[in-house]
Amino acid sequence: DAPGYTSIGVRGTDSVVFVTQKKVQDKLVIADSVTNMHALTPSIGAVFTGIAPDSKAWAQKARQLAAEFKYDNGFHIPVSYLAKKIADDSQVYTQYNAKRTLASYMILGGVDEEAGPQ
Repeated sequence: DAPGYTSIGVRGTDSVVFVTQKKVQDKLVIADSVTNMHALTPSIGAVFTGIAPDSKAWAQKARQLAAEFKYDNGFHIPVSYLAKKIADDSQVYTQYNAKRTLASYMILGGVDEEAGPQ
């Protein structure tokens, strides 16, 4: 992906909506295979803007955190807790010179059973 993409997340009273631009860089790439939106859990999604491999790595890490939380606790991870864990993990990349920070922005949203849309 290239700079200049626009992504927006909007929270309603009972829902969360993501909107993003879709630009296909090459005519040889199938347009349906390009996406910046990822479902992390059945009730949490994310939209990414930035370098595609970094976005996919971040989405995979978030899915892993959510799956581990459900396995350990027996219920789906709250949106706010997942956001905190992802932010903590992302911040660790800035502390060590051997790790490269992920060149991607994430907008995380979902609907919690207790807190509603976040």
